Amino acid sequence: MDNLEQQESLVIIQNLYEKYKDDTYMAQRLSQYIKGQLPTVMESFHNNHKQRALRNQELMTKQEIFIEDFFNRFKNYYYCATTEKFFYYDQKNYILINEDDILHHILRTITEVGTISAWKQRTKISIMKRIKENNILKTIPNSDTIQRVIDLFYPTVFQTKNEAKYFLTILGDNIQKKHTNLIHFVDPKLKSFIRELNNYIHIYVSGQCSQTIKYKYHEHEYSSCRILLCNEIGSNFLKQGLEHSLNILCVASHYSTRYTSSDDYLDKMNNDTLKHQILFLKNTSPDELILKFINEYIQIGVSDDPPGEPIPWKNVLYLWRHFLNNLKLPSVIFQQNLKQKVIEHMEGKYDEVSDSFKNISSKWLPNIQKFITFWNENMEYDEFETELEIEEVMVIYKKWLNNQSVNITEKQVFDILQYYFPEVETENEKFINKIRCKLWDKTLDIQICLENIRELMTSNHSGSPEIYLKTSISIYEIYQKYCKIQFASQNMIVSKNCFEKYVYENLSQYIVNNNMISMEWLQN
Repeated sequence: MDNLEQQESLVIIQNLYEKYKDDTYMAQRLSQYIKGQLPTVMESFHNNHKQRALRNQELMTKQEIFIEDFFNRFKNYYYCATTEKFFYYDQKNYILINEDDILHHILRTITEVGTISAWKQRTKISIMKRIKENNILKTIPNSDTIQRVIDLFYPTVFQTKNEAKYFLTILGDNIQKKHTNLIHFVDPKLKSFIRELNNYIHIYVSGQCSQTIKYKYHEHEYSSCRILLCNEIGSNFLKQGLEHSLNILCVASHYSTRYTSSDDYLDKMNNDTLKHQILFLKNTSPDELILKFINEYIQIGVSDDPPGEPIPWKNVLYLWRHFLNNLKLPSVIFQQNLKQKVIEHMEGKYDEVSDSFKNISSKWLPNIQKFITFWNENMEYDEFETELEIEEVMVIYKKWLNNQSVNITEKQVFDILQYYFPEVETENEKFINKIRCKLWDKTLDIQICLENIRELMTSNHSGSPEIYLKTSISIYEIYQKYCKIQFASQNMIVSKNCFEKYVYENLSQYIVNNNMISMEWLQN
């Protein structure tokens, strides 16, 4: 108590004595209270306060012990302030959890321990406060969780673990809003997955994972560009990947923190080939890229060479696409700029009237032109034809070349069709629809072979008279016989889907149980 409070207390007592100086009874009562009761009351107050202080200190100590023990046992609760969502980590997977479930867990644990029941609500508030300070984006996953996430992407999506880790670090940088000036070109095959993953991440932490990820070039500075390739992705990947979206979020954020950034991860990566691939555009200028194209794809004739056929700009543009595909680059120069620079670098070779280049050649064009000739001569529109496979076209093309080596790939065939025959319908870069090949009548082929199969099965020389004891035969078994006959005759073999489609359309009256053919078919 300071002097002022003492003076105020003395004044009050003096005023009381002054007030009752003429009242003997009240003066005596005041004196008796001050001398007799007030010291006892004050001692009681003192003792009670001391006991409460000791009790509070004891409870505070027990509370601290309880809270520390709680977080030692159940330390894996996390929170995101922007979305007000809670998460739990079971050492394998991160799980979105309801706040009420956490509160119930805390209160149940307090009741079970029993030592701080008096401070149940206060302890609950303290624990929740600490949980809310545990940012989900600062979590450190166990190696088991990290490996689970890497296994989602390698080898399914990426050819190396380094590429999988690099991709995760890119996602983490985006989530943590780092280096958003960079451009990461990713194969469009990943577009659906990244879009859906982005939706989940927005729900979890109100963030995004795709700010720097692009699928097409839009006049970006090469110095900011990075390129990440991926494999062909199976149909199950999207579902499996999104089932682990929260794990991906946490591992990606952890990698971004651990490696500082995706570019810093590249610096630490011990794979020079992969670095060169990723940083190819960063280390290349547009002019250098065009010169590389001309050096590798164009042969410029000398003055005394006999002039050949001019090469149209359309063909040069296709060679450029071919060049980019070989380097696994997106289209990184707009067509008009490309044309202007090619004309500049091949000075005097361009004829504006014919929109072509004279006195140049390319080792790639003869193979392309051969295929275009093959296509024009042998393929025709047929609205009822479906599922002509590019692989089948390649086999027919090789026969058309009299079995010479085919210096063209299925991917290049697909690109040629898209570029030179844009009206042709393609599907999944594998099937061609509404196009029939004059050199191979698939329907007639199947029909003739089925007649041969039926004849073999009913012949006395087939060695199987017991065949009539059967009531039906599976379509798959007939397809196996078809494949065997066609292979022995060195004939083309249609796909199982195509064969089944023919059977369902032409032998529908004999089909039983969806996948069986009645033996009545043999007798008709």
